[in-house]
Amino acid sequence: MAILAAAIVAGGVGVGSAILSPGLALDLISLWPGLAPAAIAVIVVSIRRAWRRRLGALPQLLALTWLALGVAAHLDGWPPLPSSAAELAGPESVYQSGSLEVHLDGLLEVAAGEGVPLYEVGFIRLGGEVGLAEAEEVTIEEAISVALHDGGTTPFFRYAGWRVSLSSQPIWSLDLEGKIGADLTGLQISGMSAGGSGWLRLGSFDTPTPLEITRGDFEVTVPAATPVTITGDAEVPLSWMAVDGGYRAPAVGDGLVITVVEGASVFIIEA
Repeated sequence: MAILAAAIVAGGVGVGSAILSPGLALDLISLWPGLAPAAIAVIVVSIRRAWRRRLGALPQLLALTWLALGVAAHLDGWPPLPSSAAELAGPESVYQSGSLEVHLDGLLEVAAGEGVPLYEVGFIRLGGEVGLAEAEEVTIEEAISVALHDGGTTPFFRYAGWRVSLSSQPIWSLDLEGKIGADLTGLQISGMSAGGSGWLRLGSFDTPTPLEITRGDFEVTVPAATPVTITGDAEVPLSWMAVDGGYRAPAVGDGLVITVVEGASVFIIEA
């Protein structure tokens, strides 16, 4: 039983040190029926008095299997778990344009989603002080404005951040702050501001599209054929040209217009 006890202690230390979310304990409690095989194995081994033989290891192995599967299900966000029930989903994606504002004191992942909802907010299932997502929505005909706020933590819902999935149907305007990791290649973007730190992966642009870096350091990846103009502090590929106050990509035409506010910086990667 030493291995099982060590695994339980390690999980407790992980939750106590904020490496893991206490939501893990909630999910494991909900999965208690999965311990039935281990309980049956305990009865069988006890009846046969086989604790000192190979059969005696069976209850521990079954309990460890239950624990490992429970942790994996929690980290993967298995929908039937109680922690998944606290995640947020927006309305159906029937809008032509949308704006999203998320200012988060934690990790913020943003990407195109594959489902029907306009947006979905899941947890980044590590320890932290980010709580339940709350949304304020304002609709005007075929346009919608969404502001996501941290509604506060509870004893079991404390996570490292949010994972936001957006429908690829609308044209989006984004206002993001946090420790950002955003793959926006599957989205149509009309404009964006980003603050905090992290990385952005962008698609192609053939119309003037503003991107403002309001604070912090960001790594921005753009396709090699995309016209880009930068004003402010930036580190760019050698093929880019220096212009008054910034840099310009070799590609000709209208495209991404990046403004880097004083005190912020950008590192550009072409891919």
